[in-house]
Amino acid sequence: MALPVLPYLYADPFAGASGDMFLGALVDLGYPFSHLRADVDALALDGLRLGRRRVTRGGLSAVRIAVHCAPGQPHRGRRAIQSVLRKARLDGAIRRQAMEVFDALIEVEANIHRQPAEQVHLHEVGALDALADVVGTVSALVHLGVKRLDAAPVNLGSGTVTCAHGVLPVPAPATAALLRGIPVLGRGEGERTTPTGAALLRVLATAFSSLPPCIMTRTGYGAGRRDTEDLPNVLRLMGGELLPASLSSSPGQGDRLMEIRCQIDDMDPRIFGYLCERLLAAGARDVYLCPVQMKKGRPGTLVVILADGDRTGDLGTILLDETTTLGYRLIPVSRVERSRRHVRVKTSYGPVRMKVSDHGPGEPLATPEYEDCRTLASRHQVPLRRVLAAAVAAYGRQSASRRSGARRGSP
Repeated sequence: MALPVLPYLYADPFAGASGDMFLGALVDLGYPFSHLRADVDALALDGLRLGRRRVTRGGLSAVRIAVHCAPGQPHRGRRAIQSVLRKARLDGAIRRQAMEVFDALIEVEANIHRQPAEQVHLHEVGALDALADVVGTVSALVHLGVKRLDAAPVNLGSGTVTCAHGVLPVPAPATAALLRGIPVLGRGEGERTTPTGAALLRVLATAFSSLPPCIMTRTGYGAGRRDTEDLPNVLRLMGGELLPASLSSSPGQGDRLMEIRCQIDDMDPRIFGYLCERLLAAGARDVYLCPVQMKKGRPGTLVVILADGDRTGDLGTILLDETTTLGYRLIPVSRVERSRRHVRVKTSYGPVRMKVSDHGPGEPLATPEYEDCRTLASRHQVPLRRVLAAAVAAYGRQSASRRSGARRGSP
């Protein structure tokens, strides 16, 4: 049976995300269960098998993938996971990307517990089920031909979760660290997004935004273990093809957005930082503040929010709830963006993602991901500027090596 080809995939974690939810959604999307089972069998680990059944969650038909593990499995650290992946009968690209997901998990655990990464032994996420979740998801994406995966804001849930370290508030510390800087929300009781689900989204997703113009051909629902009453406990994946830029916007207009703005001169300035965090978490594309001179000579602050049109209502409500403004203005704006992609480089402090733009001729514009560098600087107790410089240097070496390899391979 020929596999569907889905160059574009949009993840909608409206009820959360976990590794087994990803597996179920990918099978429902069209990736054969027999292929998924072969991917997991390639790990050559005893006591690991997959089960599949169709279930209903909140009235939605979904695929539930259960990962069955033999009892008494050891906790695994980076070297043990690397060893498993190195010996697995997997394509090199699958092996590398799966290790990137585990590296993300290990880095946040090391930072949380103030330990060197090589000494971290993952608990829940280091067990056999996480290896099956991560390898199965990455392998399915590669074989389905997915070139780009975007995601909607991630639902974290609420309340508490019981884990190896006891009872903790939702989101668990690792989940919160992995999703730092990513739009999130908190709906429904309990843990809705697990550390494994958060790591998969962090590493695999290119952007977190509303659904762009595209042609959707398939939809898949992956079920979580619980059948909850407040929200259908499923992850939705929608696959298809992005529309070319020439079809998704009018010529010369670029990306159509709305600008929300107001001036405030009578509010405690400490509130502005919290306001910006709330707006970004609710889906604002950008938020910035400018000092302005208002009537009667009073200094004030101009609040400017850039947002998709369908988000203006929610963002405007937050603005009215959190500030003393009596209203705001809406201004349609156009935006032209550079094309961008993510490249991961290795530094002496750890892996760092680079945002790379190939717009126009000449050397691409490459910028280190701030959150990655901040995490590494904090963990190694070194100045942030050193980690930023190390990432730029590593990207330069990697680019030079790639160009040299291309020249050697040319006829």
